[in-house]
Parts: sequence; structure tokens; C-alpha cells
Amino acid sequence: MKYFLTTLLFLFSFSVFSEEYKFEQFDLNGNHTQEGVVIAFEKDTKRYKFEVDVNGINNGYEFSSSVDIVDGLNIWDIHDRRDPRGISIFTWLIDPKIYHVGFETTEIQTLDKNHPFFKSQGWVFNTRVEKKESLNIGDKKYETIFFHTKGQRPTGPTHPGSCYFNQTGVIEVFSWFDSSNGKLIKQIFDKRHCIPDQNRLLSREILTLK
Repeated sequence: MKYFLTTLLFLFSFSVFSEEYKFEQFDLNGNHTQEGVVIAFEKDTKRYKFEVDVNGINNGYEFSSSVDIVDGLNIWDIHDRRDPRGISIFTWLIDPKIYHVGFETTEIQTLDKNHPFFKSQGWVFNTRVEKKESLNIGDKKYETIFFHTKGQRPTGPTHPGSCYFNQTGVIEVFSWFDSSNGKLIKQIFDKRHCIPDQNRLLSREILTLK
């Protein structure tokens, strides 16, 4: 923790802008398994530095990671360089001028080529802008653009990169972006079992701007 705070102060002194997010994770039974903080330092409009400090029932982690933000809609993890998995993200930043209510697309990139699940080329995604919504977080109110995203990949040995038992085969993501600047305000990222057991939740990860 001392190292984390020292690094944090150093980064604050050199960063242009920063946002702090609360992170929570729940298991299939709704148990609260992890919680912590994700701090995003905007080095410029296309590059972020993330400081992550998470405590968990069985495990926790603390790391920093630099990420180049890719234009468009995409799925990737904020992760330690020693671990291909971390906190999953559906798009960190949008251009709010180009997304209107009713917008829908299947053109979503998976960026982590070493991720054990999302590296699969079998994923099929769909996202839709459902509505514009006023979102209250604490004593703050945000005007947001709400995206609803779904994805799945094939099950079984006959498909390359297919899903097997206890792996992530279906996802559903609920995302709220600031309608003025496009930054992520809140995200709920559900990971589910392979089809036909897609109703069995593996984990729910929630990021909320503090």
C-alpha cells in the first residue's frame, strides 16, 4: 500500500487529468468477492495510465498499467502485464456526437490477443444505444448515453476458439457514458457460462465513477 500511495502521488504531479472509479465484483451467488479503486490518469486523449488497488476474499491485486485508447467500440482488460486477465472494459471513451438513440452495430473489436477468452475469433457481438438517461451517483447527476451490449461464442470442440465448461462464453454489458465528453461513468459487465448454460452467472464486475 505504501508503494501504491507513493506511485499515486508521483503520477498526480505529472498527469493532466485523473478520475477515480469504485470497482466491485460479485460471484454467481451474488456474494461480494472483490472491491477496490481504479484511478485513470489521462496522459493525453489517446493514452491512459491506470492505477489499480483491489482487495478480495480469496485474492487481491495492485498494479499500474498504461493503455493506448483505440477509436471505436472495443472490449479489453485493464490488467497487470504479468496477467492477461484483469478488469474487463467495454470502450473507455466514446465520441458522443456520433452515437444517437437507436444506433446499433456488431462491429466491436476485442483488443487483448493473449486473453484466454476474448482472444477467440468466434465471438459475435451486438451493441445498441438504448436511451439517454439522467444518472445519479452520490450527490452528482450526469446526463448519459446508455449502451446495452451482448456477446457470445460457440460451445464445443467443433469450433475454433470455442467455449468449454467454466469459461466465459456469453457476456452482457451495461454502459453509461457522459453525453457531453464521452467518458465512462458507470459499467456493469456480466460474464456467463457457455451456451446452453448462459443463464449461469460467472461474475459481475461494476465500475462506478466516484
